[in-house]
Amino acid sequence: MPLEPSTCIDAGAWQSPAIDLLVALLKAAREATDDVPIVKQILGAAVHIIEYAEKMRGNRRAMLSLAEKAATFAQQIQQIVEGCVVNDILQARLQRLHTVFDGIESFARPESAVRGRFKRTVRTYFIVPRQIERLRGDLENEIQVFLVRVCANDSFYGAS
Repeated sequence: MPLEPSTCIDAGAWQSPAIDLLVALLKAAREATDDVPIVKQILGAAVHIIEYAEKMRGNRRAMLSLAEKAATFAQQIQQIVEGCVVNDILQARLQRLHTVFDGIESFARPESAVRGRFKRTVRTYFIVPRQIERLRGDLENEIQVFLVRVCANDSFYGAS
């Protein structure tokens, strides 16, 4: 059974102009983030996830919902680390987040190109929904750990 879309997405929310605007915003944020290269990579992965999600046929709304969540988290990560000195501990958390974003991107890339009616149908109803839920859970868990680490780490905010 395909996943239900997030409550943030209505039927017309993922029209091409909205996607184009989100991609443009993420690309601009990526280009403006030179201080922490890993954040630049996370923003780039979020751009690719959205672009691949837009091409998917089956489970498109669920994948776009995951892409929306990834894009939102990528923007929040960029805002959190903007202008801050990132220590080794937070760099490790950012690297873990990047790994999760890469996993989503690696999943979305081939799924956007699946050909063949039978193969696409099997993947749409049996494989993709579970994968999307797993990836969504991974992303949410890593974001929560990252935010806890940021809150617990005074040196991140420049305190002595």
